[in-house]
Amino acid sequence: MSVSDEDLDWGLHFIVGTWQIDYLVNFFSNDLAHIPAKKFKSDDGRDFSSITFEFFEDHKLIMKESSSGKQEEGTWEQTGSYEFHYTLNNFFDVPESETLNQAETLSVTDGMLTFTLGFLAIAMKKIAEGKITELPDIGEMESDPTMTDIIGDYEIAKTLYYPVDSDNYKTKDEAFAILDAQKASGDIDAETYEFYKSNLMMSFNKRVEFTKEGKVNLWQIDDGILDEFRESAGEEAINEAIKAGDIGVKDGYICMYEESKEWKAVDGVYYFNTMEGDDECSDYKKSPWKKIKFTDDGFMELSWMMADWYLKKL
Repeated sequence: MSVSDEDLDWGLHFIVGTWQIDYLVNFFSNDLAHIPAKKFKSDDGRDFSSITFEFFEDHKLIMKESSSGKQEEGTWEQTGSYEFHYTLNNFFDVPESETLNQAETLSVTDGMLTFTLGFLAIAMKKIAEGKITELPDIGEMESDPTMTDIIGDYEIAKTLYYPVDSDNYKTKDEAFAILDAQKASGDIDAETYEFYKSNLMMSFNKRVEFTKEGKVNLWQIDDGILDEFRESAGEEAINEAIKAGDIGVKDGYICMYEESKEWKAVDGVYYFNTMEGDDECSDYKKSPWKKIKFTDDGFMELSWMMADWYLKKL
């Protein structure tokens, strides 16, 4: 499974630190109650609260059993958005099997790290944060003035769009062909068809401009927009807005510059400022600057608010 850069960054900040077994669940119990680790004893009388995992930013880990002094070193990696896998020298004395693989697979559940060991589900809580070397945010770094290949105008070549095909990018012709087929088959009615048709047209009737000043401007076909402004605000107000740089007009397209974003080039990579804020429900601070990726066939991948596009340079 491919894990995005954003998920990897979140995963690093989430897992690095010390985790202690907090409770266990016996799959054979009638109520699947949470059994505190201190109350769950092994055959030799030791409880599970003595077991800790310490994860480091260099993807090493140390697993300890404090009551016996047993300690093993290993490695860890993130294998999914909310999944990790670690490898030790058989700390639990489990032979190579699916049981061992499950014991070495960690899942995130309600802020806990969980894994299974035979008939037990085991949950760990974080008891100490680890050290992470924080790099400067892209927003704090200077853009490389020699990287100018990105500058120019782009058309929307393909889009992800529901209900056409939310898993695959489609060209305008492909998207409308699928939409027409959905209408013909009765999967959507005429009113729904017109709604999605209008939204698809709005998506493909846009262009994206990367300027030498580091701005990313979104242009859309002026389909009566300026006329509506003239009716509500008057011709003089429109001219003043254009003169002030609030509105751009060219080649039948219009741009609201207040919606513009930014791009940068740092260490050979282009970045786009999504201007997305931090998740209010989490302490994790994510950067709004996302790496701009390109497909093997030369399309630029870009997400603008709720839209996901493949862009082709004009």
